Amino acid sequence: MRSDPLLHLLDHQIISERYFFPRSGDPRTAVDFVGTDGVQIRCSKSTPRKNAKTLVHFHGNGEIVADYDDGYLESLADLGVNVLMVEYRGYGGSQGQPQLGKMLADVALIREQCGLSSSETILYGRSVGAIFAVEWARLDPNIAGLILESGVADPYQRLVIRLEAQELNTDTETLKRACDAYLNHKTKLAEYRNPLLVLHAANDTLVTPDHAQAHMDYCPSDQKKLVLFPRGNHNTIIGANWAEYLAEIQAFIASTDPPTDR
Repeated sequence: MRSDPLLHLLDHQIISERYFFPRSGDPRTAVDFVGTDGVQIRCSKSTPRKNAKTLVHFHGNGEIVADYDDGYLESLADLGVNVLMVEYRGYGGSQGQPQLGKMLADVALIREQCGLSSSETILYGRSVGAIFAVEWARLDPNIAGLILESGVADPYQRLVIRLEAQELNTDTETLKRACDAYLNHKTKLAEYRNPLLVLHAANDTLVTPDHAQAHMDYCPSDQKKLVLFPRGNHNTIIGANWAEYLAEIQAFIASTDPPTDR
């Protein structure tokens, strides 16, 4: 996988500098994984509870796992799940630097090290985190559930806002091919048919609601729901809709349980 020049293109320094906004800071409850090239990736997790699914959370750009030490992790855990907050290379307490191709490869390695079965895994991707949640769903389309909040549905579009292909010593067609090969959410979600919850602020001007609709359209599941919150924007959606937000996630978690005979 690492030998593919299209994937290597996504590791270009200009993409790292213009697309990602890392900060430092260790989470309160740290758990370490080993990523591509042996870098240490410092994540966070809730106090384990038996016989519970695990919600694997990928945060947004400009955020770090430690930002969620304000009670958010515990609030999700109180919904009856274990919570793993995944950090990115170069962010928080992790080693390395944000390189998109390697970050995609890190997802597979973290998934392997977690050792979670499909039926006990719920994925959550916020904003740019949707890229990595969808990659995990591609690797394992039998996961119990997928939540995409304020999620980026077209990574190519987000990249070309910030750079031109020529700056990467390539051409537009090659950059498009790299994104289509490794960042095409329509292709990645084609095999995912389990529950999907898409959350978005109707007034999000950073990642506009058409990204939410695209994720709905890309997923062939007949168990999917789109919630457009009337309050808040890209960065305030959770706080502005806290009670409703938690209620939607709680109902979604319940929907991932198999039906029982009555």
